[in-house]
Amino acid sequence: MFHASLKHSKPKFLGRGVLSPKSTGFTLLELLVALAIFSILAAMAYSGLNAVLNAREQTTQQADELAKLQMAIHFISRDVQQFVNRPIRNEFGDLQPALLGKIDQLAFTHAGWRNPTQQKRSQLRYVQYFVENKQLWYQYWSVLDRAQDSKPYQVKLLDGVEQMQLAFLDEANKWQTSWTISPQGATQDSRLNLVPPRVVKLTLETERWGEVQRLFALPELPTYSTPAVTKNQQNTPDRELNSIETTQ
Repeated sequence: MFHASLKHSKPKFLGRGVLSPKSTGFTLLELLVALAIFSILAAMAYSGLNAVLNAREQTTQQADELAKLQMAIHFISRDVQQFVNRPIRNEFGDLQPALLGKIDQLAFTHAGWRNPTQQKRSQLRYVQYFVENKQLWYQYWSVLDRAQDSKPYQVKLLDGVEQMQLAFLDEANKWQTSWTISPQGATQDSRLNLVPPRVVKLTLETERWGEVQRLFALPELPTYSTPAVTKNQQNTPDRELNSIETTQ
């Protein structure tokens, strides 16, 4: 019986290599159709996976750029809110204002420079923010009154910055395009009567986010004594506030 069943299970040829309908297996045409369907499904799956990966990469990149923008604004806000009226001397011995604001750059003295290692240095620091080659830079010096060999330290905060614009709100609630004071004629015992602006408005033109605008309020802090001057600087004319145009 076993041999008989095997004998009947063998495929029968109908001539010229044609199998009978009872024969098993796939034809070449069926294999080609199956491979074509599998290829289409694989292409659709890869397309969907690739779209998900690209979306994830763009989201991550956008989140990183947003974090850098927020960090740059945090740096400026932190320093501006700790502004102190302490003029400095540059590497040539000339007295510089505690705050020098122009339409495209901002330099000032601020407090809060932490000193965890207890080094023999001031907790005040003179910083400068400016845009160069579409990059927002943060620059500072390790000393307030610089020597000729004092070198600044620069940190890049943000890429893709087309322009930086600053405006300063005075006591009459009018915006000024610049804010500075001429520290000429300061003596060793005198103080500079620098009145800081009430608010600093920062506008950044960025490639990614367009126009970004922030307002920073300045504190009311006591005036610091000016640095000592040399004998040939004591006969200079009195200081006066630079005239600036008012904008609406």
